[in-house]
Amino acid sequence: MWRPWASYLAANVPARVNPPGAFTAYSNYGSTLAGHIVALTSGLGYEDYVQRYILDPLAMAHSTAYSPLPASLRPDLAISYTFSQGKHQSVLHTIIHDSPAGSMSATAADMTNFMLTHLQDGRFGEARILAEETTRQMRQRLFSAHPNVNGWAYGFAEMDANGQRIVGHGGDIESFHSLMALLPEQNLGLFISYTGDGNGLEREQLLQAFLDRYFPTDDAPPAPSTTSGHLSERFTGSYRFLRSSYTTFTKPLNLLISIDIDALEDGSIMLSTPLGQWHFAEVEPLVFKRTHTEGFYLVFKLNDRSEVSHVSIVLPSVSLDAEKLPWHQTSGFHLTGGAISLLLLFTALIGWPWAWITARLRSDRVPVAASSRRGVARWLAWIAAMLHLVFIIGLVAVIAPDTLAFINALFIDVPITIKILLALPVIAVALTPIVLLLMLRAWWTGAWSLGERLYYSSITAALLFFAFFLHTWNLLGWRF
Repeated sequence: MWRPWASYLAANVPARVNPPGAFTAYSNYGSTLAGHIVALTSGLGYEDYVQRYILDPLAMAHSTAYSPLPASLRPDLAISYTFSQGKHQSVLHTIIHDSPAGSMSATAADMTNFMLTHLQDGRFGEARILAEETTRQMRQRLFSAHPNVNGWAYGFAEMDANGQRIVGHGGDIESFHSLMALLPEQNLGLFISYTGDGNGLEREQLLQAFLDRYFPTDDAPPAPSTTSGHLSERFTGSYRFLRSSYTTFTKPLNLLISIDIDALEDGSIMLSTPLGQWHFAEVEPLVFKRTHTEGFYLVFKLNDRSEVSHVSIVLPSVSLDAEKLPWHQTSGFHLTGGAISLLLLFTALIGWPWAWITARLRSDRVPVAASSRRGVARWLAWIAAMLHLVFIIGLVAVIAPDTLAFINALFIDVPITIKILLALPVIAVALTPIVLLLMLRAWWTGAWSLGERLYYSSITAALLFFAFFLHTWNLLGWRF
């Protein structure tokens, strides 16, 4: 059963990881908290409030904030498809448990009424859902990384382009992508919604094509960069979005989102993400603009030591802040070190039992007794290696088949399989200090052959690194 918002919100208060007012990070928790406040102050459920005070007055008869959809609206639901195994396959509609953060389902015709209401300062026909002053205040800027780039308003993202004032909002669930853009000075709104495997950037491209067609601009391209390639190297590095998990066991999802910036010889820089690569030229100190593209900027921020610490990635329809990572926190370092460690542990998992079996089968050798120090050392390290490998394989088996469904399930409760799996590395890490002491003793006493000591040391190093890996990514213990 879905837990009530009050208990969910109280149990999942985000830790403060950055000073207030310094950066932006889109927050589903914040939207859900706002929806809960609406429910408490109105005495209505959030979905009922939206229906009574927004959808009904605006004649949005084919829209709802309920998730899953009411039976009466299910025939209106668009079917989304993903291309897999050589064919298009339908995707089940995503159920949004934190409703205020994105449960709204609507038709394009209903969204027309919603856009008209904002363009008419809160009025739709004879109905008024917002005061004029309130509606205009919603369109005012609240935060921006730089005065000359887009930022955030009340619930709206700034999308100014081609000399036009534009506010709106985009959203994504599995295989669905939408965007609403309002041009108040032109009394114009544009709503885009489509299904498929796209990365969501297609909607920005369509919006820009629309603006270029109906509001062309003759803006000159940015002046060539005056920053040398040597100076632009300070921007080089790996970055992580601030909209990330910092304190819970979902932090490893950050490993899947790599953001890298590289300096080029001419002073420009290259941004690389899972969605693609883009080239940027400097237009003023610490501000880079994507070449031949409107509204796509990188704005860098410095710390007290005048070192690059953060970057704001300002897309045409959204602004995302990211922090620069030290080398020992980068995905590349951890994925490489983790892979090497697992490979070494796998060799021990297979090699030591094989060596023990072959020794027992050979008549010309007396097998090492299991009770000897060497046997104990090997078996303790083998058990730790086995626990780590079973944990990783089990974690992938639970999450990989449907990562989005797994994340959505966390709003209800952490699956019991995850709770059980998280016990394995705790046991393995508890064994690691014993393995380390046995390794040091072997070197101190000169026990075993040199090759055996070197190999056992490599397995010990793998166990130590993997303990560091688990601690870094909140996988050591039950960090929910």
